[in-house]
Amino acid sequence: ANTLPSDLDACNGHYGTVPASAEYGTAETSVYHYHVSPHPPFTVGCFGPVTSLDQCKGLYSECSDSSETSNIPNLDGNTYSYQKWCTCYHHTNTCNTAQFPGVC
Repeated sequence: ANTLPSDLDACNGHYGTVPASAEYGTAETSVYHYHVSPHPPFTVGCFGPVTSLDQCKGLYSECSDSSETSNIPNLDGNTYSYQKWCTCYHHTNTCNTAQFPGVC
């Protein structure tokens, strides 16, 4: 399926089934893995798993300075405020409603 999981954590990862690969000699199994997404953090946000946004932010001193923000225009025509150097985001059905109110 070409849909993102609804349970991505602040690192953009989750526990889920990955397919078997005869080429790599791996069986189908459930493991923690990351997804590329159209929403922040887009790729690997941190090395998870983490159970909360606060746990992710606790891994990086850069996440503690809320004054370091930058306004970034997005393809949807809106401009969003990002906390510079902090790669942690709270996902709600793969769209961060806290970061992007009214968009998700």
